[in-house]
Amino acid sequence: MVIMTAQEQERLELQHYMLYDVTMEGELFLSPGGKHAKRVLDMGAGTGTWAIGYAHAYPEAEVIGVDLSPIFPEWIPRNVQFVVDDLEDEWNWTKRFDFIVARFLSPTAFRDLGDDHPSNGSSDCS
Repeated sequence: MVIMTAQEQERLELQHYMLYDVTMEGELFLSPGGKHAKRVLDMGAGTGTWAIGYAHAYPEAEVIGVDLSPIFPEWIPRNVQFVVDDLEDEWNWTKRFDFIVARFLSPTAFRDLGDDHPSNGSSDCS
């Protein structure tokens, strides 16, 4: 686990910028399933930048961001919820997700992915 200092938060913001704004030319995802998702999981949400950006672009979607560190912003859109949880532990989600996004995570975080992802859902991993 990374200790969440102000410097680490700045690094996460720069990482988001480099991946999405530079490498992906402003796109938040590559999977076509992301455009029609109603329930979205952001695995390893970090500072919440991706989840908030998606929520603004798709206000009809319910977006849930999960991270070990409680560093989420105080103001968030109505369709965003942040949860402090360890993705390597057993998942306790009662509803499935249509779209799951993950960046820079340990492979063990994906262990329970199939249980919470419908067969017609999609994922974007980087």
